[in-house]
Amino acid sequence: MKETTQVIPVRSQHDATEDNTQPIEDTSSDNFQQDARKIAFFGSIKMWLILIISVIVLLTVFILSAIWLSSFIPSVVEYSKELRDFEFDNIIAFVKQTIREVKMTSETGKHLMMKTLDFSNRDQIEVLIYQFLKQQWTYLKGLVVTNHIGDNEGRQYGIMDWGGKPTLFNITTKDQQLYYCNNFDELDYCNRSSTPDIQLGFFDLTILINAGNAHPGKPTITNSFIDASQPQYTFITMVNSIALPQPDSKGNKFKYYLGTDLSAETISQYLAQVTLKLSGSKSFIIEMATQYIIAIAVVNSDGSVTRQTYLKIDNDERVSSIAKVLASELGTELDTIGCGNKSLITSATDYISVYRLCTDTDVDWLFVLAVPQWNYISSIVIAVICATLGACIIISAGVITSVIISVKLVKPFYNLIDLFESVSHMDLDNLVINDSKFTEVKHLQNHFKTMTDRIKLYRAFIPSHLLSQLDQGGDHVDAKKKAHENDSISMASSHKSSQRSSRLDSKQSSLSRSHASSSHRRYSNDLDIFSLHLDRKKLSIVAIHIEGLNRLFSEISAGDCVDLLKDFFDHLGLVCRTSNGYLGNFENDLISISFNASSNQSKHSEKAASACVQLMEKLNTTKSKKWPNQLKKKPHLIEIVKFRFAICVQESLCGNLGSNDFKNFTVISSAKFNLECMLDVASKLNLNIVLSDRVFANLEEHYQMRYVYTKELIPDSHYSSPFIQHKENERAPIEPTHIYELGESLHVGMDEWMYELQEKEKKAKWTKYNQACKLFFSNQFEEARELFQEFHELNNDVAAELMIKKCSTTTPISEL
Repeated sequence: MKETTQVIPVRSQHDATEDNTQPIEDTSSDNFQQDARKIAFFGSIKMWLILIISVIVLLTVFILSAIWLSSFIPSVVEYSKELRDFEFDNIIAFVKQTIREVKMTSETGKHLMMKTLDFSNRDQIEVLIYQFLKQQWTYLKGLVVTNHIGDNEGRQYGIMDWGGKPTLFNITTKDQQLYYCNNFDELDYCNRSSTPDIQLGFFDLTILINAGNAHPGKPTITNSFIDASQPQYTFITMVNSIALPQPDSKGNKFKYYLGTDLSAETISQYLAQVTLKLSGSKSFIIEMATQYIIAIAVVNSDGSVTRQTYLKIDNDERVSSIAKVLASELGTELDTIGCGNKSLITSATDYISVYRLCTDTDVDWLFVLAVPQWNYISSIVIAVICATLGACIIISAGVITSVIISVKLVKPFYNLIDLFESVSHMDLDNLVINDSKFTEVKHLQNHFKTMTDRIKLYRAFIPSHLLSQLDQGGDHVDAKKKAHENDSISMASSHKSSQRSSRLDSKQSSLSRSHASSSHRRYSNDLDIFSLHLDRKKLSIVAIHIEGLNRLFSEISAGDCVDLLKDFFDHLGLVCRTSNGYLGNFENDLISISFNASSNQSKHSEKAASACVQLMEKLNTTKSKKWPNQLKKKPHLIEIVKFRFAICVQESLCGNLGSNDFKNFTVISSAKFNLECMLDVASKLNLNIVLSDRVFANLEEHYQMRYVYTKELIPDSHYSSPFIQHKENERAPIEPTHIYELGESLHVGMDEWMYELQEKEKKAKWTKYNQACKLFFSNQFEEARELFQEFHELNNDVAAELMIKKCSTTTPISEL
């Protein structure tokens, strides 16, 4: 109590006590019910539509991919093999052809020289060899390096390419003499000086002599070799000897031979050209007798050449790795592959083609071509990757399409589900039917609309408290506990409740609309508001009296009265729905609203007071702005009609009474008589809202109030009518009750901060009156009378005038 503004008269503790028991909300039960109402995605029509379309798209992509891969991969593999074999065969054919051409020219030259050449005439030999070399360089330039004639004594006479210059050389058993041939292209002889241009040391020709003795009279190709006098060159020589009828005294089987030196560089260059066509490939030739690699050598800083075997390669890691594979597959001697045989070896990274070439000129070489596997599988891998990406795009597009289609197909059904759920819970105010393009759905929507139109007609006759509970759920009360507590007066147990959340806008579209989203309307499935029962609880009851209604019915038609009362009931129904109050029957000019009756409510006294203030504002606004247009002919009636409110808190019995076929929600208490008495006080004192002392105790911190009267009211425990005496001289028990007027709210609204000072002045208008009341109840009547007199002179207040009279008589307050 705020001492400066409120006065609480002395009263019993029992009167000031109110049942503030808060209803316990069973949130876990709500969550369970909400989960039970969810439409699971798995098993829904949407899921099956998405699954069917996605599976069809997936199977289509899989089958088409399997078809083109099974057609494409064998062709690619076969084509790759043919291309690899083609290039490898070209290398072999090139070397064979080269050897054949050299052999043919060597044989032709040897036969001509045998018939015409005098081997003891050096001038003749010089001319013939010079012309023979020019002819070979015309067709075999770069391959044939040297042409010469030698004997079995280790002497040799011929012409060679020395650093790009034709040079005549004379090899004796002691040294080498080199003469530059000038004007080589214009002359048919070697135009040289008489003295050597270059003179070198001894050149060992043992390899050539041994080759001539081994194959007398036949062309043969020696093993490759390097001479110390010319370390920059690797020699491969074709020796075509002229056989003796009988070996000479030294065992030599020939006297002279025609030699042709071949350049390994030419073969290397050709191999390089071939490998350029095959990205990342390597090709080389191994000499079987020596295991030297013919086409690869290491050039030292001094110009000398270090020859390498295939097992020891220092300058090329790729060739070294290939050689290791050859050694592991063919053995270190490489003799497991026969002459003329071809083999394919597959390593981790390469396809290695191997061919052993053996000819009648004693050539025994192993050809190797290594091509990276990526060259052939890259197209397959890229195709598979592209196909996979394409399949992913197609599948994604298919899934997205299936989702869109499923949403489009299912959307009207979800709308109907929402609508049917709303109808099942009597929520008919916000039904929005989305137009559908499907004929079947249109028929369903038309029938649904017809059904809801009929339900709305029936719903208008359903009691408001039932509508409120159907819309908002019910009360969560344990059935067994309730039956135990109210066993003597109850025929059934409780009903549960859950709050309604905001309804999902039915026009909103979404690809992934979840039926159990947070914005979806929630309802309770455990409503038990139709059972027969009675509950004993404290209620806050508001009585509304329409003063002057009798004059209205007397002076205007019943139809006009219906129009005016329609506005009254519109405001009444809206406030009852928002504050969850139970609206009683309209009897003559009186109607009541009960709070905490049909559903459990906390702080129901505050809700009752708030409802009175709201109704007072709405009704007065309607009366001043709308009714003048409806009562143009009799405007004086507007001032006659007044709305008065009374609020009391009483312990009552409330619940459904009747039979299984007919039920009626009833509030049994003495509140009707008490409220009529309070309204009588309000009418006589010209007050808008009055309340009992029990309500005062609950509202003293929220509203400005003042004491106006003391009235004898019937206590809670008496339910019979006070006007009917069951026994002679028996009267209903009564108890004095203080009556208060409800004033302004003590709380300043957020939008009123600019007018806070004015509000404080307005809300302090009863301060002097309440001070006078405090003095009055302290039996200081003279001081109280003076304050009442001051207040009355300022406000012309009927209640203050009454209190002045009471102070003057200095007697307890009695009824008027």
